[in-house]
Amino acid sequence: MSPAFGAMEVEHYAKGVLLEPFLHQVGGHSCVLRFNDKTICKPLIQREHLFYETLPAEIRKFTPQYKGTFSLLSMEATFISTVSGILCSP
Repeated sequence: MSPAFGAMEVEHYAKGVLLEPFLHQVGGHSCVLRFNDKTICKPLIQREHLFYETLPAEIRKFTPQYKGTFSLLSMEATFISTVSGILCSP
């Protein structure tokens, strides 16, 4: 898990963190989950991961905030925040 997640307020459960379906998905994304009010989780796409990892600092303020990756069961996932920082509740 990325260090950014350690600072996030997360409801802990005996077997992990509860992820909820995110109803406002963009075309092409098959499984987007809601981590909290400001963060979504989606399957890792290596090209997108590389993009966020190598994004120049000058343009980061114009893109969703990339928070890193974590393993979900046996699946890698990517966390980003919306530019506004607000996600609609399902």
